[in-house]
Amino acid sequence: MTKPITILIGDDPYLLNRELTRLQKKYLEPATKDFNFDRFSAESTPPQRIIDALNLLPMMAASRLVIVHDADKIKKEDAEAWIAYFEKPSPTTQLVLVGQKIDKRLGLWKTAQKGGAMVELKSPYPNQLPSWILGEARLMGLKISSEAAYALGEALGPNPMALAAALEKLEIYISPRAEIGLSDVEAVGGVLLSKTVFDFTEKVGAKNLKEAMGILDGLVEQGEPLVRLVFMIVRHFRLLLLAHEGLSNRLSETDLASRLGVHPFFVKDYSRQARQMTFEALRKTYRRLLACDRALKRSPLEPRHVVDRFLMQVCVSKWDG
Repeated sequence: MTKPITILIGDDPYLLNRELTRLQKKYLEPATKDFNFDRFSAESTPPQRIIDALNLLPMMAASRLVIVHDADKIKKEDAEAWIAYFEKPSPTTQLVLVGQKIDKRLGLWKTAQKGGAMVELKSPYPNQLPSWILGEARLMGLKISSEAAYALGEALGPNPMALAAALEKLEIYISPRAEIGLSDVEAVGGVLLSKTVFDFTEKVGAKNLKEAMGILDGLVEQGEPLVRLVFMIVRHFRLLLLAHEGLSNRLSETDLASRLGVHPFFVKDYSRQARQMTFEALRKTYRRLLACDRALKRSPLEPRHVVDRFLMQVCVSKWDG
C-alpha cells in the first residue's frame, strides 16, 4: 500500500525534478491534472491553506498530488498544524514534501515518517560515477562501455544534470547504434576537461609556468569555474600520490587500479605522470593545492589571483609568495 506522504531530501535540481516528474506521472491523470495538482512553498504559504488543499477530494480521478517546497523551512509555530495532518493524512491525496536538509530528530519529522516514506536524493560520489552512469544509460535504453563511463565521469564530475545531458548528446551522436564507446565520448568532447587536467599537471610537474597559465587561461575562457578546476586538480594529484606509492610497492596494474579507484584502462597515464615527479614533490604540490582550494572558498582575494599564486609557488622555485 502506498504511503500518503513522501519526503524528498536533496539539493540537486536535476535529481529533484526527475523524481517530481516521476511522481506526477504516477499520481496524476493528464486529462484531470489541472483539477488535482497543487504546488506550494511551506516558507511563504500559511499551513492551513496547504492543509485545506490536501483535504480536497480528487475530481474525476483516483488521487490528488500536492507538492510542498521549502519543507525544511517550516516555522516552529506552524509545526503543530502540520503534525495534526501527518497523524491523519488524506488517503486520496499524495503529499510530497521537498527540502534540502531536515532534522530527523524533531517531532515534526518523526511524525511525518510514521505515515510516509523518506527518499534522499544524493549526487553520486566520484568513486560511484561509473556505476551511476551505467545505470542512467540503461534507463535510456543505451549501453556504455566501462571505459567510456569512467571517462565521462572524470570529465564532468559528480554533476547529474551535466552527465544526463552528455548521455542525451551521445545518444544522438551514436544513432542508430545503441552502445557508447570511449571513442564516442572523445569525439563529442566529453573528455576534454579531464584531458586538459592531465595536460595542466604535466606542465606543473615540469615547472613550465607559461604553458600551465596558458592552459588555465583557455579553461577560464571556456567558462570553467576555478573552484571546480582546482577540485579536479586536487583529486588528480591525490591519485598521483597513491600511484607513486603503489609503484614503489610494485603493485600490479590491476591492484593499482583498485587502489586508485580508476578503470585499469587509465592506470598507465597515472603511472607515467607519477614517475615524472618525486614523492616529496607530489606531496608538497598536493598540500599547496589544498591550501589553494581553502583560499578559493574563504579568501577575499580574486579567485584567479589565488590560483596564479599557487602556480608561482610550484613553478618558480625561488618564489615564496
